[in-house]
Amino acid sequence: MTSTLEEREAVIEAIKRHSNPDGTVPNRLVRPAADRLGLSEKQIRRYLRDGVQRRCAFIPDDSHIDALYAAVGNILGAYRLCVEQGFITTKEQDPKHGIGDRQFRRGFERYVDAAIVAGASDGWSGFVARRAYGTKFVPHKGHTYASDSSPLDLLCLDKKGGQVIDLWETNLVDEWSRFALVVATTNGHPDTNVAIAVFAAGINGYDADDGTPLGGIPDHVLTDNGGEYKNQAVTTGLVRCGFKLVVDGDDEESGQAIKRKFTEPESGWQNGRVERFNQTMQRGFSATLPGYVDSRLETFERLKKRDYWKANPHLLLTRDQVDALLQRWLMKYNFETPHHGLDGELKGMTPFEAWQADDRVLTRPDEKTLRLAMLSGDTRIVDKGKVRAFSTKYYSAELDGLHGRSVEVRYLPGRTEQVEVFYMGQRLCTALREDLLTDTYHSNLTVRRDKQTEAHLAHSLSGERLKTKRANKQLEELGFDRDDLPAEPEETFAMQAAITRARKSKAPVATAEEHAVLASLLPNDDIDEEFIA
Repeated sequence: MTSTLEEREAVIEAIKRHSNPDGTVPNRLVRPAADRLGLSEKQIRRYLRDGVQRRCAFIPDDSHIDALYAAVGNILGAYRLCVEQGFITTKEQDPKHGIGDRQFRRGFERYVDAAIVAGASDGWSGFVARRAYGTKFVPHKGHTYASDSSPLDLLCLDKKGGQVIDLWETNLVDEWSRFALVVATTNGHPDTNVAIAVFAAGINGYDADDGTPLGGIPDHVLTDNGGEYKNQAVTTGLVRCGFKLVVDGDDEESGQAIKRKFTEPESGWQNGRVERFNQTMQRGFSATLPGYVDSRLETFERLKKRDYWKANPHLLLTRDQVDALLQRWLMKYNFETPHHGLDGELKGMTPFEAWQADDRVLTRPDEKTLRLAMLSGDTRIVDKGKVRAFSTKYYSAELDGLHGRSVEVRYLPGRTEQVEVFYMGQRLCTALREDLLTDTYHSNLTVRRDKQTEAHLAHSLSGERLKTKRANKQLEELGFDRDDLPAEPEETFAMQAAITRARKSKAPVATAEEHAVLASLLPNDDIDEEFIA
């Protein structure tokens, strides 16, 4: 419960009138006063001693700003100049309405344009640079996608019982709605492959549960000058994602045109919205998990915490567990948490509601780009037609013949509904998450698996017979009698039935009558005599 200054003044004056002869107020009055105002007893005692002071809101005017420029951006120097010139009164001159140096600083931070403050210390270049950020033009969703990579301030295990690693995250955020399209984690600083995959995931987009299309091709992509972003490989990867890059002066009539923008060196505030998202993730997600090491701590305290977690790895989560929790947090951030940093009428909406507020539909590239710009994942062992990733199972009929083989699982960050499986460097199939498999898919999967098993049995029998014949031939050449040689393997009843079903499952051959019926349906000019025969 909060109380106003008027309520505090009234309560303090009331209990003062019932003070003891020595001027002290008994606890029987202090305790209910503290409960009534929602304060501590210590605060009530301070009010009784010093009185309830009304904090004067200091709003700088032109004379204060002139003093700041005369002090070359030094706030304390500007405060002293204002005192000397009589523009403000100090706490010593007026304890109730005077202004201290901290209040003077807060006034500039709250009520004066940051570009004007920057101009006092950095001149015209600082004013223009800060002004460019303050008036950033983002009129609709998809106008600018901002991306950045940052440490999660979190230690975890690379796998169960594995090594302790530092997690980094790479994200892609729509600046208009603050909707986080993609968040990918990496072991250490991300590389070019991660940057390409993050762009591909956001630009290819996906559909929300209610069918709202999310993502698409933006007008601009904003990043810093990091090596994972500013290289030819990323540019080539973006082109593969389905759009062309344009520079100033090129024709922008095509809906597939996009511009790349980079922040100035050591000017992280130019990408301030995504930098703020990084802080939100670190404070709202990482800080709730074991292994968190606050980067704001002093170096000694930070190293001490890191040593503690490294000495107790059994207390840490695995990377798969962190990824699963991160996706859950991301859903809550996008779809449930109101965002008060949005502009205008969007203020207080969730990022998803802000995205829906604009009825603009962004263009999506061809689905083949999901494989062209795929992030390399981990190596997995196929187990009875499935592979494991993100602590869940992914199924595909093409995996049945690779039981026990090692395959590479690739995926787009934040897109856990399916994974791409590569075998010996070639794409093999798309495996679906087990909760997305339909009854029809399950039945088809079972039928295909049975057929592959039957064909394997028939092939195994033929192979064993061939091996036996070759071995017998070598034994005969060495002088062994035929009667002493091992007999060829015989078919069991189950194997005979499997071979019969495998032979019957072959596609039937069309008869001449069926060819004739088909030929009668074709124009005479298209009939091929060899085809009819």
